[in-house]
Amino acid sequence: MLQAVTFAVIALLTVIDQITKYIVVLYLKPVGTADFIPGVRLNYLENTGAAFGSLTGSTVLLSVVTAVVLVALLAALGKKAFDSKILHWGVALITAGGIGNLIDRVFKGYVTDFFEFTFVKFPVFNVADCLITVGAVISIIYLVYDIFASLKKEKAEKAEKAEKENGND
Repeated sequence: MLQAVTFAVIALLTVIDQITKYIVVLYLKPVGTADFIPGVRLNYLENTGAAFGSLTGSTVLLSVVTAVVLVALLAALGKKAFDSKILHWGVALITAGGIGNLIDRVFKGYVTDFFEFTFVKFPVFNVADCLITVGAVISIIYLVYDIFASLKKEKAEKAEKAEKENGND
């Protein structure tokens, strides 16, 4: 059941990403930029690279690497490879964003970006990028927490073992 819900959520988020990009191409591309909300402007951009302008013009490489990673993530999600539901859903968000951007690269040769912060120098991004970022942050926070929880548990077990050994002497 979890896999079915997960894949439905991934599909829904991917569709939302693609709809926003379609609307942007339809209405924003002809004008280039438009005010959105204070601090955020809509700015049409065709990104042939990755985040922060890296790997510009490397659409094929980025597509292949993304496809391989997505296959691995989808397989892991399908096999319930993650013990934590938090980590599971973090990876699901990353997967949905990755699929959204991969669709753009494969069918257009670039990723449509459009959100631009006006209050700070930051790359233009899209809904898929938000999904990837939020999923990565959730996953990293969980993994860091899990590492510290494991270390604390290990320390407690060693202390308990030492106490038993000292009590038996």
